[in-house]
Amino acid sequence: ESKILEVASIKDMMAKCANQKFDLIIADTRVAMVAGTGIVQYIGKIPAEFQPPAAFIASNTVDDFELMTELPSATLFKLPLDVALFEKNFREVFKIPVQAPKPAAKKGGFDTEFVNPFLDATLKALVVFAKIEFKRENLYVRAAGQPSGDISGIMPIVSGAYKGSFSVSFDETSFCKVASAVTGTTVTSITPAVHDVASEVCNQVFGLAKKALNDLGHTIQPAFPNVIAGKGHSVSHSVQGACVAVRFSSPIGGIQAEIVLRPNEG
Repeated sequence: ESKILEVASIKDMMAKCANQKFDLIIADTRVAMVAGTGIVQYIGKIPAEFQPPAAFIASNTVDDFELMTELPSATLFKLPLDVALFEKNFREVFKIPVQAPKPAAKKGGFDTEFVNPFLDATLKALVVFAKIEFKRENLYVRAAGQPSGDISGIMPIVSGAYKGSFSVSFDETSFCKVASAVTGTTVTSITPAVHDVASEVCNQVFGLAKKALNDLGHTIQPAFPNVIAGKGHSVSHSVQGACVAVRFSSPIGGIQAEIVLRPNEG
């Protein structure tokens, strides 16, 4: 059985390590409020029988030479943290295999396994933000120039299999209702002051879809949303390809989710 213990200070860490052995210690000198070399010295004082086989130190003040000589089991991570490098080292410590990236659908195919998590996530996020159930309507390929909505949040998609773009577009009526619920104020029109609501909804949808797809073996990279607004605008996606669109309807108005994908050829 695996367990994770979180402590608030070096003193607490030493107490936890005094009579039990952990597989890994992760220390951030900014949180510990101890000079980087102090962290190394404290970990080195853990009794030999309870000394962890690995330690991750996040710091810009640790002396690299001292770390190498006094605590050779430790790995130093400079700040800001390189998440991909951290994950790689974490997998190596616990011998977690890296799943092979899922291949893209054959040319001309429609990868429902990849697209559906975005549609499912859209419905889940809307229930949270709008406190109302939306109904999924028809799926179609949106032609260039056809309207997407009145305000849109757009996210790039980069994975081992695909590069693409995803967007959530609101009609003004639905957006005002969602923005009112999120801000706790009465929003009656789309103004720059509430553009961040579209960004946040899109970000939440992307996060839910990213988790679901990565659990299936995809490698979706982090991304940040952009917002465009304008009555009946048509979203210009960052890649060329068929724009798959799905309308969602509700008593408060409609929204539209769109996704464009092409195989990631490196």
